[in-house]
Amino acid sequence: MRPIMFKSKSGRKLWIETQQMSRSTVARARKTRTVEILKKYHFKLPIIGNHKLNVYLKAIRDLCGIDKPIFSHVARHTYATRCLNRGIRLEVVAKLLGHSTTRITQHYAKLLQNNILNEVKDAFEKSY
Repeated sequence: MRPIMFKSKSGRKLWIETQQMSRSTVARARKTRTVEILKKYHFKLPIIGNHKLNVYLKAIRDLCGIDKPIFSHVARHTYATRCLNRGIRLEVVAKLLGHSTTRITQHYAKLLQNNILNEVKDAFEKSY
């Protein structure tokens, strides 16, 4: 499905793409540069398997001098964790990952200590 462009309050372009997945609709935000690349290829990027993706990730890892293993599952886990740490609700992340329940998504919910402290601090500041 082709993305729909919205303008944020600050005037930035935001692309939203919705996709029907099993029993739910998933919405993904796309950055303007991403959509420009998609337009270049008529929104039809090649689909590659996990093995080939892992080969590409290994090449990127080597170019960047990273000494830890990187696989597609690590990238998915990182994406989910970053979403959660930026304040995106667990239910939303579950939908983005295509999970049917939040129970599955809780596996990705590694919160940073700073986020926990900030959330508690914010909650107490709101009550006074």
